[in-house]
Amino acid sequence: MPTSELSVVLSLVDDAAIQQAIQKILEPLQPQETEAERIGNLLNFFREQSDLRNLIAEATMKADDELPSIDLETALKKLRLESLVKKEAELKERIAKAEKESDLQASDALLLELTEVRRLRAQMSGASRDQY
Repeated sequence: MPTSELSVVLSLVDDAAIQQAIQKILEPLQPQETEAERIGNLLNFFREQSDLRNLIAEATMKADDELPSIDLETALKKLRLESLVKKEAELKERIAKAEKESDLQASDALLLELTEVRRLRAQMSGASRDQY
């Protein structure tokens, strides 16, 4: 998000902690930073901010009537899993494009990345089932 647009969004929020959280969420990934690392950093940030943690938990409960109580950890794990699903779909599209263009090097690299995303999804799904 361009800095000018980010400033406009942040100006709409009075609470400094919420502004900081929004800024962390909307800033572009750094070179070599993965989505998993970004989500992990956000999780750590929210752990340190009890007011934000409570606010997110409350908002999540209101948004999802099926879950009578949900904590921040569960909400962020769900977010991470959804992120991995989107990443998998994006990689599939990029692989198809690379194969169509006969770019075997790109295709191989993307296939390795797709394998890692699938491994992470399976790991998360297994960990979720083990908790219950």
